[in-house]
Amino acid sequence: MLNKYVYALVMLIIMAAWFAKGPVSVPKPAIKDANQSPPLAEIKSDLNSADMKPDATEVIGKCNIEFINDVAMNVNAHDVVKNSLLKLTGWAMDDQHERLPEKVIVRFTNSANKHFYAIARTGLKRNDVRDYFRLSDRVLGAGFDLHLNTRDLPAGIYSLTLLIQFDRKTYVCDNNRKINMM
Repeated sequence: MLNKYVYALVMLIIMAAWFAKGPVSVPKPAIKDANQSPPLAEIKSDLNSADMKPDATEVIGKCNIEFINDVAMNVNAHDVVKNSLLKLTGWAMDDQHERLPEKVIVRFTNSANKHFYAIARTGLKRNDVRDYFRLSDRVLGAGFDLHLNTRDLPAGIYSLTLLIQFDRKTYVCDNNRKINMM
């Protein structure tokens, strides 16, 4: 009689193990679809609400603001019409540690050294960046974009730099991009 209970208990344990889910894994960062319309970003004159240091100077990782309104950017200033939609796309990552930033903020600095900030949408899929640097899928979501109405940016020439946050520490990444707000 005891053998029947032991047998039943063993079978119950085996069945439970068979139908149980496997080991819990750490979730991967969400990769967003770049084709979905992002929310319109706001221009800010300080970063207190974004929990980032506006005066970051330490450089880390790699980044690129590649396109402005779907046109390839280069080191020349790109003309932007005031009160229009400004769309920036690019990527940012720490290639040494193969990690993605927690936040990416575009810093607009005018000739009087006044800064304006806009928070970018991060986590966009970038197979090309991963493949170019021969890195793992951990950097697949290195892409970012920013959609912004330019009404709150005064006319003038702006240098664009990225403030990127890793482990709650802010770093700067600059690839000599400029706009001319007209």
